[in-house]
Amino acid sequence: MGLSWAEIARQLGWQSRSAAQLAVTRYKQQNPIGTAEQVRQRELRLLLHVRTTLAQGFTEARSRRDDAAVIAYAKQLNDNIARVAKLLGLDAPVQVDVDHRLGEQDFAAVAANLLTEIASGPVELPLGRTIDAEVTG
Repeated sequence: MGLSWAEIARQLGWQSRSAAQLAVTRYKQQNPIGTAEQVRQRELRLLLHVRTTLAQGFTEARSRRDDAAVIAYAKQLNDNIARVAKLLGLDAPVQVDVDHRLGEQDFAAVAANLLTEIASGPVELPLGRTIDAEVTG
C-alpha cells in the first residue's frame, strides 16, 4: 500500500497534504505520459538498456566461471526477453488483424453465403449412441 497524502507532504517538506496533491496534479499536467505507443517505446528502450547491462554481467560471470551468477543472470535475461516479447505482442498465439476492413463487395459475398446456409434449413446431426441422463441442481 502507498503513502497517504499527509505522509507524502511530510516526507517532501510540503506544508499540507493539499499542497502535495496540487504539486502532483501540476506535475502530471506538465508531464503527460503520452500515447500508448509512446509509453511502449519508452518501456522498450529501458528494457533493452537493462538487457545490455544483464548481458555484460552474464559475460563477466562466465569468464569468472561463477556458475551461480551465470544462472541468476540467465534467469534475468530470460525474464527481460519475455517482457520485451509481451510488450511487442510477440507472445500472442495468433496474430489478430484488428485494422482489417471488409469492403462492401466482400461483406455482401460473406452475407450472401451466410443467408444461403441459413435458408437451407437445419443441419442434420449424425445419430449415434445416446446417453440418457438426468441433471439435478
